[in-house]
Amino acid sequence: MLWTDFMGKVRKIPIALFCVGLLSTGSINLLQANESTTSPVLVCDDQINVSLNENCEAVISVEMVLEGESSIPGFDPSNYDIDIEGAASNIISEVGIFTVTITERNPPFTPPLNSCWGHILVEDKLPPQIDPNSCDCPENNTDPDCVLPLLCDELAEILDGNINVPMPVVVENCTDITTTFRDEIFDNGNCSETVVKRIWIYTDGGGNKVESCPFYYRIIPITVNNNVVGPKNEVYLDCGVGTTPQDIYNFFDAKYRDENPCDNGSGICDPNSHYYDADYVEAYEDAVHAYALMFSFPSIHGLPLINHICNTATTYTDVVIPICSSEPECSDNAKIIREWKIYDWCNSIVEPIVFTQVIKASDNTPPNIYVKDFEVSVDPWGCGGTVYFPDPIHLTDNCSSFVRYEVTSAPGLPGIDVQYDPIKGWFVEDLPTGLYQFFYHAYDCCDNVTSAGVYVRVIDGTPPVAITKQDIVVTLIPSPGHDSIEGLTKIFAESVDNGSFDGCGPVRLEIRRDNNNCGGYNGNLTYNNDGHSHDDPFDDDNGRFVTFCCNDLVENGVDADGDGVADYAQIKVWLRVWDDGDGDGYFGTVGDNYSEVWSFIRLEDKSRPTIICPPDATIRCDADENNLHDVGQATAYGACGPMAVDYVDIATDMTSCNIGTITRKWFVVNYPDEFCYQYIIKTGDYSGPPIIYFPNDTIVDCTEEINAVPTWIAGECDQLGYSVQRDTFYFEEGACFKIINYWQVIDWCVYDPNDAVHGAGIWSDIQVVKIIDNIAPTIDGCQDAVFDADDKQDLDSDGIVCENNMVMLTNSATDNGDCASNWLKWTVQVDLYGDWNIDYIFSSTAPPGSTYYLP
Repeated sequence: MLWTDFMGKVRKIPIALFCVGLLSTGSINLLQANESTTSPVLVCDDQINVSLNENCEAVISVEMVLEGESSIPGFDPSNYDIDIEGAASNIISEVGIFTVTITERNPPFTPPLNSCWGHILVEDKLPPQIDPNSCDCPENNTDPDCVLPLLCDELAEILDGNINVPMPVVVENCTDITTTFRDEIFDNGNCSETVVKRIWIYTDGGGNKVESCPFYYRIIPITVNNNVVGPKNEVYLDCGVGTTPQDIYNFFDAKYRDENPCDNGSGICDPNSHYYDADYVEAYEDAVHAYALMFSFPSIHGLPLINHICNTATTYTDVVIPICSSEPECSDNAKIIREWKIYDWCNSIVEPIVFTQVIKASDNTPPNIYVKDFEVSVDPWGCGGTVYFPDPIHLTDNCSSFVRYEVTSAPGLPGIDVQYDPIKGWFVEDLPTGLYQFFYHAYDCCDNVTSAGVYVRVIDGTPPVAITKQDIVVTLIPSPGHDSIEGLTKIFAESVDNGSFDGCGPVRLEIRRDNNNCGGYNGNLTYNNDGHSHDDPFDDDNGRFVTFCCNDLVENGVDADGDGVADYAQIKVWLRVWDDGDGDGYFGTVGDNYSEVWSFIRLEDKSRPTIICPPDATIRCDADENNLHDVGQATAYGACGPMAVDYVDIATDMTSCNIGTITRKWFVVNYPDEFCYQYIIKTGDYSGPPIIYFPNDTIVDCTEEINAVPTWIAGECDQLGYSVQRDTFYFEEGACFKIINYWQVIDWCVYDPNDAVHGAGIWSDIQVVKIIDNIAPTIDGCQDAVFDADDKQDLDSDGIVCENNMVMLTNSATDNGDCASNWLKWTVQVDLYGDWNIDYIFSSTAPPGSTYYLP
């Protein structure tokens, strides 16, 4: 025989060696051995077969495994160790194939130690044992324990093994038992006894079988009077649950399981759990069934009766009476009077058994209601809030859609009147700030009630009412004594406020501007440094005021009158009004509220300017008091810088020598009421009479100018002046005309009009000016003229007809030269008859009324 690679080394071994120590018959297919030069050859059986004893044990010895141990000199099994894979010792207590190894011990052997190995097939060859005293249902027995509590139509269940029946007592030494049976039925009809003959068959894990003695089980007809159990007289269901017997069974089945869970988390009812207990589960299911059955069906031996079962017939009738409410939504609530009747078909003379149930399918479960705490704010006009209670977040009933609710105040809150309005719902008016508890009460069709408390916090969440004044006019204020600092002005929040208020308490005012033209005023654009919107950490004015400056007029000014000067500027300001909403005594904290409103400020410069007069001045009498470089000039400053000034001398207390005091009134242009006074003192000394030079007499051509005037040499403060009176004489002494100038020079420092007798301070002189014209005028023309003597009619009645009374002679002359004049003197001489005798002389110098006057 050759060994395989799986078994070990390959070599030939005498066949006689294999026959030593075999424990079981059969051929040996495979051998193994380990070889050593210092130890005897060890040979183990390839496989030995071992059967477990009645205690499910098998003791494995060295001799059982080794082959040819008798040929080993001095063999002693105690010199070898036995190791069984999967076993703690040499005792095996379960069926299977095990690997066993035999190893030399040290001592007496020395290393290397020799060993060999093989297999053990452990089997259970003992069949299960039936207790002969457990055949409790022999043939023709009258033992009531062998009467099955079954109905005729449940025979299939016992045949399927689903109903527990008396069974033999079986003992198995080692493995699990598989139980089967073999039945023979003796059916004698519904009104007679039925017998089931059963042989129980038990098979263990090794396939060993044993059959029991016959068991005879009897199923007897139903005895109605004695065996039927009626359902409970009164049954209370939740509305919406079906009212058929099966519906009632299902309802109480679920109710029991809900109130009494099978598994408390230990896994005892979980078939997949290590802690699963089938007996416990079976008992639990029996309890569930018994509980549900007693409310739903008449029963016998725990089995429900309905319709035709074996020798019985079961019927019921219902009378339905509505309960709770007549609302259509409440139709699921009803009272049912149910009458059961059970008939015995095998005993027709027996009256049926009657059971009456009153089934109240009403809403026994209060509705579900869920509400949440909420906050409301006070009204804007007071410190009380109107609380409108919202509909519940969740409001349902297990039976119907008809659920109503009402709201009440919590006990111990007197004076709180919860009202109802079909449109507004439930509400409370004028509830002061604070925390209050109210209760929602939900009612279903059957007036089951569930109450849920809700806390309502009334807070001051309403911002205050912000009111501002409109058309506020403010003027700039100058900085007296600081002509380099422009005027400023401030508007405080209280000046803009027009009665802002909060219903719950005082308010705080803050103000800011919409823009800032005034550099250096960080708080103008922000309220304060509280950290809210439009606040600034560097704003330290606490929102009390805003500042305006002259640059506002420059940047935003309106020139209403067109004079080039801004008359006003419209500047927008914001008023923020805080309340103490959280009542912590501080404004601007988390629970506080604010409102904002704006207004326009009309900024004008209506300030009165300041004028500063120059110091009084002393000048010489001949100095010019209007030379401001000498006497000084006033300065004036308004709110926005220097302003124009002017002056008028309102009093002059001077001597005629220009010595004395001038009172000068300086004033601000356009502000005549803003003025001051300066006194100018003029001084000087008298230096004697002046030297006067009058113009000399002169003869001039008419083309020469006559512009000579008196001149003089006088002191610095002499006040000299001259005057002249002229007389003109024509044709005097052969001249064209002559002018007599009567000159007078007066020194007003000396001359006294009231003392004219002494003549001090006045000088006179006469000047003669002759104007001569040496060029005669020229007669333009002298032409001869002939006239007709044609007075034949003697029109003038003088008796002379050889005459002409209409003769008119005219002529013109021109005065030429540098002294020409339009005034000419005419003389016309008439020589009648050409005899060189002058008969008539006409002249412009004749008397005007004369016949010979020439106009």
